[in-house]
Amino acid sequence: MKKIKSKEDKSDFLQACEVLPMRYWCPNGAQEKYIKAIAESYEEHPIPVTLVTFGNGCGKTTASVHVLLNIILGAQNAWFDYPLFTQPFKYPKLAWIMSTAEAIDGTIVPLIDALVPKKYSKYKIHKNKKGKSIVTEILLGDWTIMFKTFEQDPKTYESANVGIGIIDEPMGEELWKAYKSRRRMGNVTMMPMTPLDCPPYIIDEIKDAADSG
Repeated sequence: MKKIKSKEDKSDFLQACEVLPMRYWCPNGAQEKYIKAIAESYEEHPIPVTLVTFGNGCGKTTASVHVLLNIILGAQNAWFDYPLFTQPFKYPKLAWIMSTAEAIDGTIVPLIDALVPKKYSKYKIHKNKKGKSIVTEILLGDWTIMFKTFEQDPKTYESANVGIGIIDEPMGEELWKAYKSRRRMGNVTMMPMTPLDCPPYIIDEIKDAADSG
């Protein structure tokens, strides 16, 4: 690695970070453990669920999006040197990101937009009843990233085979049950959340399953 010795070197480095943000992204300690847990669980089980509950501001959503994009685009840096990211993905190339409409519109879509070069992606947009333009899908190569809100009818969570799911913050049990059947062809699910108001199924089903091995 080249050592930064001058203002010119620093400027070049910062420009490279801006052009290739995924290549130069460095996870914090909690994010590194999260990435490793997801990668290792992929090798151990055909439908692993990784629940991460560290506090607000630690980068749960950011790490989840980086994991998703490193699966789709291949490992972008050495933090993702695991078979999940370096070998062809085994499951359907459809990803669902499930969260509140505010989080999708204000945080998640802008993050993806900032990380992925525009030439690689195509956006599908619709306008809601208030006339606001909302991104519903991002097409990235042979992958489709779809956005689902917690406000949608559970029926909209049916009739698809989903290879990757990101459930950003806790969602209701009815939606969880509808989503679970989407994983029948193999799936990687991430559940980044700060569970201040935690639905009982997360403790009864997911944590208990993890504790029992």
